[in-house]
Amino acid sequence: MKSKIVYLHTIWFTSKNLLKIQESEQDFEDFYDNFWIKELKKLWIKEEKIEKILENKRKLDTLKLDQLLKNLKVEIITLNDSKYPQNLKNLYTPPFVLYIRWKLKNTNFFSIVWTRKPTTYSEKIIKNFIPALVENWFWIVSWWAYWVDSLVHKTTLENNWYTLSVIWTWIDKNYPDSNKKLYDEIIEKDWCILSIFPIWTPPNMYNFPIRNDIIAWLSDWILVTEAWEKSWTLITAKLALDLWKDVFVVPWDIFKKESAWINLLIKNTMAKPVFWAEDILEEYNINLENTKIQEIKEIEFEDQIEQKIYELLQKESLNSTEICQKLEMEVGEITYRLSILEIWWFIKLRNDWEYSIQ
Repeated sequence: MKSKIVYLHTIWFTSKNLLKIQESEQDFEDFYDNFWIKELKKLWIKEEKIEKILENKRKLDTLKLDQLLKNLKVEIITLNDSKYPQNLKNLYTPPFVLYIRWKLKNTNFFSIVWTRKPTTYSEKIIKNFIPALVENWFWIVSWWAYWVDSLVHKTTLENNWYTLSVIWTWIDKNYPDSNKKLYDEIIEKDWCILSIFPIWTPPNMYNFPIRNDIIAWLSDWILVTEAWEKSWTLITAKLALDLWKDVFVVPWDIFKKESAWINLLIKNTMAKPVFWAEDILEEYNINLENTKIQEIKEIEFEDQIEQKIYELLQKESLNSTEICQKLEMEVGEITYRLSILEIWWFIKLRNDWEYSIQ
């Protein structure tokens, strides 16, 4: 069935068209083999497009297409698959088909985006931030452009961690050509290249906003290192903010023109300023769940109740009432110990009135 979905996508059926076929409870295989003008009109496809679709179907070499997919080991993930990223399902019209080489993990994605005319400052940010991020289980996403995005993927690979490249052509296009070696390395290491575009889609500037939408929707967090006025980076950051995603930026020199939009995101409290990767980790307590776990195990407590509280908070954040219930103790005994642990910087009280490991 998936092969017929790919055929339909290739001959110019959009995600919206494919979704309508599914909603009408038609079998994709049967639909592809038997559709004609009448069926296409039911999908509200315009007549000029109907003619193009029928022509594309006549010309389509399905054997060649099947062989190409096999040779490239392309995995086809449709909207109905369990592997399909949950974040993308929230799109008004999610891409019905994802073309994947090699492995797509349905996990938390952290995107790093910047201008195509970067300075060395951005390069320093990338080389400083990525090692700490990947050490703490962030999965790095970028958008496969020239040097700027290549550095994100390259630095992630150098740290032996997962990188996801969202490209704006079909899955077999090594565009730009300068990235071919990097493309091959990502494939060799079983990381991931993703495209939502039909087979043989060439580089096209009109695909930029579509690709950017995918990155903004797919990601849980975004770091913007540099953005110029009217840049795709700024548009992606704005979309992520509209989606209530957390957007981080590193403050810049206020006297440089390339700093204006980054600093404006901070000034308008739209993005969160960070100076080091640890600032991002601290925001979600992620570093404490990973890199500091060995330190936690080595702490020795003279008070057994304090130790029990600490062990509880290693597993999850809790408020004082929940701690009392779990330990079956009175509020007075618990709050006193909580205060001691706070004084010694072992735990902290968050804005949501829950305690967590410091």
